[in-house]
Amino acid sequence: MAPGEFERFSFLEPEKFQQYVQSLGINNNDHICYGHGDNISILNGGLDAWTKAGYETESLIDSPPKISVGNWTAEYSLYDHIINFYDLTTKDRSGKDVFEKSSDVNIFDARPSAQFNNEADSGFDKSKVHGSHISGTKNLPCNEFIDSNGFILTENKIKEKLDSYGFDFGKPNVTLCGMGNQASMLATIIESVYPNAELKVYNGSLKEMELRAPERINGGVKK
Repeated sequence: MAPGEFERFSFLEPEKFQQYVQSLGINNNDHICYGHGDNISILNGGLDAWTKAGYETESLIDSPPKISVGNWTAEYSLYDHIINFYDLTTKDRSGKDVFEKSSDVNIFDARPSAQFNNEADSGFDKSKVHGSHISGTKNLPCNEFIDSNGFILTENKIKEKLDSYGFDFGKPNVTLCGMGNQASMLATIIESVYPNAELKVYNGSLKEMELRAPERINGGVKK
């Protein structure tokens, strides 16, 4: 990923991403630990859990060894999983955009509840943004799906948590956050228990909205 015109973390074009991954020596049949997709897994608990379990680690003090270029190939599937600013804000024939159809689409803000409710700083330019979330969105904090030891909750607990926040498998679902990272993680967690859910990530998230349409961040305004 790299900074874009409006996105803090903009996705690289498939060709450039493929070139980068190949430079790491990754091949098509390799199993990648940390990510999402076929032959890709997330290391639950992260490096901290790995080291606590006593598994081996190493540090590269000198220059890293030369790596043979891999043959991993990118697929044009990214846009099946993301939704952009125009998709969300373009009016349909009824004169409504996605944010104005909250009864038909679940739009989940993955940030901590304190940020969503304007009880903690979200890093917005207060001269442009007066609220703390986009009206029509629901709060579904990504951090609540991680237990006290840093592990993702079990499948049953994830489903219970989703139910308590009004997740509806029968509706299209969109996740967003501040810059896209928490939204991506929340989408990955949801998909792990509901693989057939209609689910898309707004990668630009609120930082893009702040730049392009700050007036849309008008929920949670303190009186």
